[in-house]
Amino acid sequence: MEPQNLWVIGKKKIPLRLTTPNTVLLEFSSLIPLLDPWPFQNIASFELIEGKQFVELDHKDFYDNYRDVGSFPQVNDTSGTKAIGAFMVKGFFSFVKPLL
Repeated sequence: MEPQNLWVIGKKKIPLRLTTPNTVLLEFSSLIPLLDPWPFQNIASFELIEGKQFVELDHKDFYDNYRDVGSFPQVNDTSGTKAIGAFMVKGFFSFVKPLL
């Protein structure tokens, strides 16, 4: 597989002041058994920018060489219904997570 043909799953580049509160809210949200009230995730899919060099996820130039393509790359859903549906399923069916 060539780097330009794959997505890398990694942490979103979140402004420094928001990283800690977002992480705390995600952790708190995961403790609530039947509902996930925090819809914002720290993780996204990234693709190599054309003409840029492949680097590892933990490399200092990763965010300069890759662009965030969101949770559903190559899905043409301008209405956002797939994202909303995924958040709804995650929020209301999180009780099955321990069973998986």
